[in-house]
Amino acid sequence: MESEYEIFRQKRHEKWNTPEEEIEWALKEAGGSGILKKDRIIEGETNEVHMVTDSKQREFVVRISHRENHKFERFEREKWALEKCAEKGVPVPKPLFVGKREVEGKLLQFLVESKLTGVDLRTYLKQGGNKEAVMKEVGTQLAKIHSVSMDGFGSLNEEGHAEYKTANDLIRGDKHCQAQKVLENDKVGILDKHVIEDAGDVLISELEKVSGVEPVLLHGDIQPSHILVHNGQVSGFIDFENAKAGDRAEEFARWEMKFGEKYPIELFKKGYGEEFFGADFEFRKNYWRVFQSMARLTYLLREGKQFSIGEAEERLKETLRYFEDV
Repeated sequence: MESEYEIFRQKRHEKWNTPEEEIEWALKEAGGSGILKKDRIIEGETNEVHMVTDSKQREFVVRISHRENHKFERFEREKWALEKCAEKGVPVPKPLFVGKREVEGKLLQFLVESKLTGVDLRTYLKQGGNKEAVMKEVGTQLAKIHSVSMDGFGSLNEEGHAEYKTANDLIRGDKHCQAQKVLENDKVGILDKHVIEDAGDVLISELEKVSGVEPVLLHGDIQPSHILVHNGQVSGFIDFENAKAGDRAEEFARWEMKFGEKYPIELFKKGYGEEFFGADFEFRKNYWRVFQSMARLTYLLREGKQFSIGEAEERLKETLRYFEDV
């Protein structure tokens, strides 16, 4: 039986059906030839994705965004992040073409990338892969991503510049951090008002303790399905469209909230560098857990994913308990 999420995702993808001739246009713009084979991938909930083989037997990934009113150019941002990561030796797809095209009266955004070899981390481990060894390597590669210095905090534009100059500017300016703004999205009164207000208070009252952190490049959506493994080695990090600038502890905070029970962040440490996980790490991690929880609740409300709100709110309550003893 399909879960509520699977039904939600399927309904979303049913609305996205770009004509094959438009996909072939993007493929040719990327240097490919005519389409020999095309397989639809229904995995995430953000883009229409196709694995395409051209007439010369070359493989590509074609991603199509149907979103409107982007604050920043998501695929341009991704292209910038991919190129920076490649410079650091991180295995990432090569962006071959980014462009827009009006299709049936709607402006679509296209990103064509090289296809990497491997299966996602979940599949690799289900097949009996060495969890400790591969997670250590994930940590090593993640440290390379985080070695890219940034000029601020928050979302990136197409040139890799951050939206906010400081962490202080981010927390005070981002609508996700403001309790009233989050509650305004709650049209049906599903959230606990006091929990949201407490979270907003923590973000302001504890802000000074994270304000001196040097910002680095963050993947922004790191998860097992975005990590590829081949022959026991990490062969790729994919889907950087949510790349952002911030405290590296935020990346670990997001991972722990969503995947920490199955893939504890302790497994990253040897590869990433034990020295990073110092005395202030727990505080910073939990601070950014609160930030990420507020952002996630806003997203779930906006997208109509009420079936996930209860769990997300419980995670926020759990994190807020940490600050009762700080």
